[in-house]
Amino acid sequence: MGAFLLLASACSLEAALGVDGDGSAGSSGDAGSDGPGGSGEAGEAGEATTEAMADSSSGEETGTDPDPPPMECVGRRLRVAAFNTQSIEPNGTAGHEALADVIGRIDADIVCLEEVLFYEDDELSTLAQQTGYTRVIQANPPPAIGGDFTNACLGRGPMTVEGSYGGWELSGDPNANDVGRDILVVRADLSEGGEPCGVGVVSLHLKSGQEPLDWFRRQVEVERVAQAVVRYRQAHPGEPIVVMGDLNESIDDPALGHVFTALPEGLPPSYALGSDITFPLTYQPFQTLQALGLQVADATQEDTVGAYATWADLVRLDYVLYDGLEAEGDEVYNACRDNGVDDSPQGNWMPKAGAPLACGVSEQASDHFPVLVDLVIR
Repeated sequence: MGAFLLLASACSLEAALGVDGDGSAGSSGDAGSDGPGGSGEAGEAGEATTEAMADSSSGEETGTDPDPPPMECVGRRLRVAAFNTQSIEPNGTAGHEALADVIGRIDADIVCLEEVLFYEDDELSTLAQQTGYTRVIQANPPPAIGGDFTNACLGRGPMTVEGSYGGWELSGDPNANDVGRDILVVRADLSEGGEPCGVGVVSLHLKSGQEPLDWFRRQVEVERVAQAVVRYRQAHPGEPIVVMGDLNESIDDPALGHVFTALPEGLPPSYALGSDITFPLTYQPFQTLQALGLQVADATQEDTVGAYATWADLVRLDYVLYDGLEAEGDEVYNACRDNGVDDSPQGNWMPKAGAPLACGVSEQASDHFPVLVDLVIR
């Protein structure tokens, strides 16, 4: 493994932020002064976020037919994975080692993690070193409405931050505070010394919960994700893009289609809906992303047809969506099904690194299973 490089954190991780009355855990504190959810001091990625803001519009256009990628890019491959880690346990603990074992086993080129506590930069760095990742990018600390969790992406090849976006940065409304956890956007450079070739990766973690209030917040957040996708496409015309993470929703939930005609009751005191989002607002997070041309990877657990569950082996909450690429394979990784062999039904299996893991490793690593997809630029 090459020398480890902590490439960027999207913002300084020094200030602990408080929590409003939305049930999130965390300690009280003062938010930064650069916006409703911003940090007072932007680091390397914060500067990149500012540049991205200056170069793109508020995201009103949603064109779904970007220019094709350069011919030099066609055929390039990338394995991506989305993994809600339920935080990263302290270095050296059994939970930390189990998490490293799972990440090492699935062998993704880029793995984006959710539920990384914003102050776990040391644990995150150690995890990356253990698993062979030389690039680490972590989102800004969350605003008070988001608790203590952030997203982070680990990469084995060149990868740069495009932005760590809260609601105010995407909406054009400086008072907007409607994204609980920043939407992290990175760019993987697949040029390999040739013509420019990149893939955008959007890491998300939508609001949890199964009440109408939660549906509303998730839909608003996915509208912001869509704006982040549009912003990336404007900055990098024709490049493929991947959107992945914990949507906290099942793709066949009867709640989908619920229509909001006004703000629901019970929003946190500091929650502020951006003025660009109007009513009626329909709860359709998957349709919102699919309208951008994104396809949902049909990932199931190894050697199964219908075992889609990614959380506690009960329900599907975690997804990988993509545009400008083709999926050559996909899987929800559950160590209990990992025997290193493509059993019947053949095809619902992906090659991995090292030896199969013991059944209990997945449960020890997290309450979620990672979703991994092999993609090729078309």
